[in-house]
Amino acid sequence: MRSFSWAILPAAQVLFDKTKVTVAEIAKEWGSGTVVVCEKENGSLQFVGSCAGDVGYTIGQSHRAHHDQTGRDMGYLKVVNVVSYKTVNGKVEYTSLVDFKQDTKAAFAVFK
Repeated sequence: MRSFSWAILPAAQVLFDKTKVTVAEIAKEWGSGTVVVCEKENGSLQFVGSCAGDVGYTIGQSHRAHHDQTGRDMGYLKVVNVVSYKTVNGKVEYTSLVDFKQDTKAAFAVFK
């Protein structure tokens, strides 16, 4: 099952004491990075954070994901956007593959 599967670790509860966060909240915590915006099989959104930058995620691609520590299958995540961010003088600057609403909240996990 883990072959060609993203190893991710849920992080919103641990980092933010919330179940869902915005990209701005992530940027305030990390300063700069990339959020892969995905749609879960049930239609809800999942943010997956990376400090590696945009490494070629393609909108429309689906990736199987599993929990990094437990190995639990987390289903397929379909990439719907890639948002890069950086905080400059306390203000968050964004670039994204498609337009996104900055107040969008989603569950947040990190690549492991």
